[in-house]
Amino acid sequence: MKGIRELVFLGTGVSAGVPVWFCNCEVCEAARIDSTQYRTRSSLALLGEETTLIDAAPDISFQLNRERIHRVDQVFLTHWHLDHVYGLGFLGEAVMLTGWNPIDVYIPEGDIQYFERQMHFMERFVKIHPVQPGMTIELADATYEVVKTQHTEASVGYIVNSGKRFAYYLDTGYPTPEMIEQLTDIDFLIVEATLDFIEQTGVSSGMDIKKLHLGMDDAYRLWKDVGCPECIFTHFACHGFRGDIGDNPFVQGFTHKERLEYAAMRPGLTIAYDGMRVGLPLESN
Repeated sequence: MKGIRELVFLGTGVSAGVPVWFCNCEVCEAARIDSTQYRTRSSLALLGEETTLIDAAPDISFQLNRERIHRVDQVFLTHWHLDHVYGLGFLGEAVMLTGWNPIDVYIPEGDIQYFERQMHFMERFVKIHPVQPGMTIELADATYEVVKTQHTEASVGYIVNSGKRFAYYLDTGYPTPEMIEQLTDIDFLIVEATLDFIEQTGVSSGMDIKKLHLGMDDAYRLWKDVGCPECIFTHFACHGFRGDIGDNPFVQGFTHKERLEYAAMRPGLTIAYDGMRVGLPLESN
């Protein structure tokens, strides 16, 4: 048998995680009391003959220990933001101390410059592979198709084909029709649902947050536009966004109960949590 047997959601939160250390809203206070509501930074592990990560959060050591994952063979990065890449810096020690071969790291081509500037100390521990939309990478357990996301100039998502065909699609603003067309013929979609609601776009810095992230309803609409049977929401802030930076835009979002009720009213939707595992069918030799 070959193929990915299981997906493990190592983390399901945004850059600040949940609870946010400077926030005392009901959602953050509940996460401090109930560890099942605690969210580390988003990353996914794909377990088969090899172990593949999509993104490497700064929490990577904690996440891998928690899930008893003791080897990493390759990492696919979606974009060069610290909550998705800085875990790479903690993987070099494993290569150095165990004698593993360098870890294969697939980086959007436009982001390799940031690796060279910020993580040059990792060069002897990893083997860099530039990727760009339209490429397909064949590995032992699956093929990975590179697709564009609407987040940064270089940001990408991945369609993974291993028994089932699914897309890992974060971070992103609402994609163009051409981008959505890339996501056809998948069995399920894993997509960010960063903000529970967005009442007003634009902040004093000139940044339009809807061009960078999806709210819950936007993520649901994208799922329906893609048209696949199932969807998993991840990359949660558990907050909403309202107004300008100077007006305290970070306001409480859905409670844990409300989030589960949201999914229950939408058959086929799952709310991811840290440590959630999803089994995949294996392909016969």
